[in-house]
Parts: sequence; structure tokens; C-alpha cells
Amino acid sequence: MRDMIKVGTITSTHGIKGEVKVIGDNPCFSKDFQHPLYIDTVPVTRVHIKSVRNQNGRLIVAFKEFDNINQVECFKNMAIFATRDSLGELEEDEVYLQDLIDMEVYNEEGKYIGVVVDIREYPQCYYLVVKNNDKQYLIPFIKEFVVDIKGEIIIHEMEGLLGWL
Repeated sequence: MRDMIKVGTITSTHGIKGEVKVIGDNPCFSKDFQHPLYIDTVPVTRVHIKSVRNQNGRLIVAFKEFDNINQVECFKNMAIFATRDSLGELEEDEVYLQDLIDMEVYNEEGKYIGVVVDIREYPQCYYLVVKNNDKQYLIPFIKEFVVDIKGEIIIHEMEGLLGWL
């Protein structure tokens, strides 16, 4: 799934016409997005956007392939993916979060901190979960801490940043 990028998660159904609630702020959630999306089922379910609207911070999405709540009930808590090609080119300082997994992390002086094993989303921002032997650290994925990403992640290490998880 390396050529696929997670773009959202279906949290629940909405109404009886086959709509689902989605967490995700990717531009592919637009009725103008013509490329297929893929729901992480076994086997993978290929879908196309029919309509999208915002309701209280959640997206209400309808897929062309479904028109009944019974057809989408099984998608609760499932991830939605798009191909890298369908999402277009990244801007200068953009990166796909999943590409950060397995990257090594160093501070500005070159000291090895660990390797990214997970990314967590909190209301404030995303956090990198960095593991080094038996220690794990949460590092906010914001400009003040993540200085550079070029095959490895360089962080600005402030006092107290690397408290244990």
C-alpha cells in the first residue's frame, strides 16, 4: 500500500441514503474529485465521490456506488485511501504523514533520537511517536520542533521535549 495515501476515516453512517461521516481534510473530498478512492476492506472497495458537505466539523460523504445505509454500515471505522498520482504534486514544504514512518530522527547537533514508529493526531497537532530502544517520545509535528525533513527528520530539541511516553 506504499503507493496509497490515507486521506480519511469513516466514523459512522449518516441517514438512510448511504452517506457516511468522514474525518479528513484532504482536497480529494470534493464532488469534483474524479479519481477513485479505496476503502480499507478485504478485498479493497473502490468508490467515487458523489457529494460532500460539512456538518459540525465532519464531512458527510456520499459515494456513487451506494444509496442505502445497509450498504455502508460495514465501513464504520475504516480508512479511506487515494493513490499518490491522483493527489497531485506536493508543495515545497509538504510531506505525506505516512512517509515519515520508519524515518530516523536526529537533533540539530546530529545526536540520534530514534525512529518514527507512529503518528498520532490530537486536537492541537500531529505528534510523531519516536522510539529508541525501550524509550518512546512524542514530538509535536510543527515548525518550532521539526526543523527539516530530507530523508531523515531533524528536530529542535528543547529542554523537556523528550519526556518519556
